[in-house]
Amino acid sequence: MACDNQRWRAAAEAQDGVLTQAQALRSGLSRSDIWVRQRRGEWRRLLRGAFLIDAELYQEVPDRAWIRAAALTVPDGAVSGRSAAALLGLGGLDLTPGPVEIALPSGWPVVAQPGLSIRQVAVRPEHVTAVDGMRVTSPPWTVGDLLLRLHRYEGVSMLDAALHDGHLTEADLAGFEALLAHRPGVLAARTRLAECDGRAESPLETRVRLICCDGGVPPDTLQQPVVDHWGTVLGYGDLAWTGGRLIAEADGRYAHDSVPAAYRDRERANDFRGSGWTIVRFTWDDTRRPRYIVSVVRRALAVAA
Repeated sequence: MACDNQRWRAAAEAQDGVLTQAQALRSGLSRSDIWVRQRRGEWRRLLRGAFLIDAELYQEVPDRAWIRAAALTVPDGAVSGRSAAALLGLGGLDLTPGPVEIALPSGWPVVAQPGLSIRQVAVRPEHVTAVDGMRVTSPPWTVGDLLLRLHRYEGVSMLDAALHDGHLTEADLAGFEALLAHRPGVLAARTRLAECDGRAESPLETRVRLICCDGGVPPDTLQQPVVDHWGTVLGYGDLAWTGGRLIAEADGRYAHDSVPAAYRDRERANDFRGSGWTIVRFTWDDTRRPRYIVSVVRRALAVAA
């Protein structure tokens, strides 16, 4: 059978640049053709029977290509864990590249491969969705499954982001009890669920809130509207202690590090102070000193009293 270059290239382009050996053979390529392309550096083997074509165009293999290769290699499984979170666009998580995680029903044969992490766990059909043709665990299942394994700050940040971005609803939260029942880590997960708040707009806001709660100075509300004397909304404070007219702003690493952003922050702070609010600001570096954050809030509230 003659090789149909257009056919295998079209298949790869629809799969994030990934092509399986079976697809290549069906298009008319021989095993020798595949070997030659690998030797030339045109194709790169990612997992057993899965290749990245045009590999010389990439300095590093895209994360999406690794996930696609895993999904093609284990078609009966479902992309899960942090890999699923990346595909679903879940926020609040450290998505540093690592082995692609696949959930596979217990009893199915598992072939260990570098770059692939197989977890044998039952995922009910209603908790599997599709993302660009890949079987992926649904947002509620992915969040619940990760919640059993994450430390507190990352777990609550993930929940906050999922609620804020619309990946989870309050009804989904109510269903977690049944979803997580009898699984290791469920007691800690219940605590995380009780601490989440979808009004938080960043992981930094979540962390500052939790630190303040631990220190005995929990904020009254989040996203506090600040209005001027004419009732015009000037902005929204990240965390607020309304009784003390105190607002804490969480200054993220990227949203506030440019010169225009600095000018906007200064103008915003002036507007807030002009409306009778005290402003304190915290960064990621400050979260490494939780007692400092708590002491700043305590002092500001004491002055207000």
